[in-house]
Amino acid sequence: MPTLTRLRTVIASMAVALLSVAAFAQAPVITTQPASASIAFGANATFNVVATGGAPLTYAWFKEARLVSFSANAALTIASVNPGDAGAYRVVVSNSAGSAVSNSVTLAVTGTGGSGGGPTPPPPAAGTAPAITTQPASLALTSGANATFSVVAAGTAPLRYQWSKNGRSIGNGTAASLALTGVKLDDAAIYTVVVSNSAGNIASSPASLTVSATAGAITAAPANQTVNAGTEVKLTVTTAGAGLSYQWKFNGRTIKGASTATLTLPNVGVTAAGNYGVTVSNSNGPLGASAAALAIHTDARLVNIAARGHVGEDDEVLISGFVTRGEGVKKILTRAVGPTLGTQFGVAGALAAPKLTLYRGSSVIDSNSTWGGSAAVAATFTAVGAFPLPAASADAAILTNLGPANYSAAVTAPRGQQGVALIEVYDADSGAPAGEIVNISTRALVGSEVANTLIAGFSIRGTTSDTVLIRGVGPSLGTLFGLRRALGASHVTVYDSKGVELAANTTWGKSGKGDEDDERDEDKEDDIDDASDRVGAWKLPRGSTDSALLLTLAPGVYSVHVTGLRSATGIAMVEVFEVR
Repeated sequence: MPTLTRLRTVIASMAVALLSVAAFAQAPVITTQPASASIAFGANATFNVVATGGAPLTYAWFKEARLVSFSANAALTIASVNPGDAGAYRVVVSNSAGSAVSNSVTLAVTGTGGSGGGPTPPPPAAGTAPAITTQPASLALTSGANATFSVVAAGTAPLRYQWSKNGRSIGNGTAASLALTGVKLDDAAIYTVVVSNSAGNIASSPASLTVSATAGAITAAPANQTVNAGTEVKLTVTTAGAGLSYQWKFNGRTIKGASTATLTLPNVGVTAAGNYGVTVSNSNGPLGASAAALAIHTDARLVNIAARGHVGEDDEVLISGFVTRGEGVKKILTRAVGPTLGTQFGVAGALAAPKLTLYRGSSVIDSNSTWGGSAAVAATFTAVGAFPLPAASADAAILTNLGPANYSAAVTAPRGQQGVALIEVYDADSGAPAGEIVNISTRALVGSEVANTLIAGFSIRGTTSDTVLIRGVGPSLGTLFGLRRALGASHVTVYDSKGVELAANTTWGKSGKGDEDDERDEDKEDDIDDASDRVGAWKLPRGSTDSALLLTLAPGVYSVHVTGLRSATGIAMVEVFEVR
């Protein structure tokens, strides 16, 4: 569609924008942010957040990008902290109306946890943060041998150490060296250490341990790699002997069909980052095991996003939810385009007079029915790359400054009118502002006709690819949230700027395109559940006929079409989340 190939709006990850029709539901608003804490080694740490919004509220706590807690409890308690617990934490508060993302806070762990029985003396108030001068080295050993990993670091004393195996802290791994006695195949893994002091902390490079049952069974371990998102990765284990079989795992989960010496991962995204293990066997059993760590770099982000849908009376409202995150206010341009879709792009049935209303929760921030040809607003169109609107058109636009929070924009029609409208949200800040827009969700009436297709357009900018979670939600709006007229079954299709179909899905938990004859794919369900956790989205019920895709896409312009399956009509939601 010509319109969507020219759209430019900014968005990224982490919110849900299901809004009630008769009255907008109260999305979560964080009223008291969590606070950073400095906790003595071995003591308990607690982060608290206070949020308002429609019940029930859920709280997803993250350490960096890893989900550590998901529950109805607003507090996160970490028992008996050690240096491995130090880091950045945040919480995503969600309900059926949306999500709110807290500020990032830090946990510092002080003291040494020594055995003197008295309180640990406080560390210096200031100092030099740790710097690793000698990284731990990978090892290749025979079963029964002893392994020692060591790190050398500089920085203000005392330095504290916490070793981990495949990302899990080792209870007695609190010295500069980690000793493993009589290694077994199960010890083959990725080992890392976090070095910390009163001024900060630093994580080491990964070191692998390869273990062979007999000497020389594995002659070369797969290499640890750091690659750009969107590239192809090959992990290879070199072995001696004939009649060997291989089984690869990712973060402990068996990879189906990964049974050769080389594991090929095409078009990797951020969700592919982690630890890969391989076990080599012959007819008598396992001969050896090894591991490699894969890190993914991306500088891409979602920019230029919009959604097109049908607008009518009552519940046929076009609603988009979006979230701003970061520090300070952000200049945001929001547009509701109706008549110009018809006059400039030939869209049949374009809405003649859209009204745009911007909300924070249930509070109206601003509204507009005719943008009026303002020179300042027109200049902003040009600055963000949006197509121009005629000065006298009845299209709507709002240019305003918004702080970090959850917002929604609704497009309505005058009574007795209906038609197709386009809703757009643009980051109008120049340069590299501290804040960013993260995720958009749009809800509208969906049907089998072209005019009733719910369409979202987005663009990816950067030098690497970007990973996105795309969902076409219909049935769950009814089963989980009681929305009347929810679409019975949805179908989502993603196209590139040339209109070439890239991916499609009908039932999110099935293999292939999720068609009726496709089988359930639990690995696919796990991947989409993990991505939902990362972005703070509520999980789709397993077995539902909602649709979803997890894609890694190169920089460019894309569109997402959500339609009703087998001519179904109803209210549906299209969501685009950037996954980190």
